[in-house]
Amino acid sequence: MATLLDPMTRDVRWDLAPEMIVPPPGTGACLPPEQQLMLAVLENGVATLLKNVVAEDCRGRRLYAEAVEWVASDETGWLFAFVSICHVLGLDPDCLRLGLQRCCARQAAGEVPAPPRSPFRQAHGARRSSAG
Repeated sequence: MATLLDPMTRDVRWDLAPEMIVPPPGTGACLPPEQQLMLAVLENGVATLLKNVVAEDCRGRRLYAEAVEWVASDETGWLFAFVSICHVLGLDPDCLRLGLQRCCARQAAGEVPAPPRSPFRQAHGARRSSAG
């Protein structure tokens, strides 16, 4: 299983290349569209969580609480539940939770800046428009 944690420090690794978690485009092993959607949902949930760790406004605190609830849930009956997505993508949900928890704690303590924008979306092609 892929991991987002550095094996030495057990901290979240932000320097991971997209191909370390998902295959690069053009290798014949690209994710099917359904899994790309699941990856995008996971990416959005993690980004929302990390972006709002130290939110001071009501909206940011609400988004943070919702993201924490989603990540903490062991629900598997819903296709886009955190655990369901992790299993489909071959990620260990507990390992990812631990890394996110540590990253949030470090961010709240002011030890690390907000994470960089994820490269995953760029690695899997450009957005397509259905308009002419």
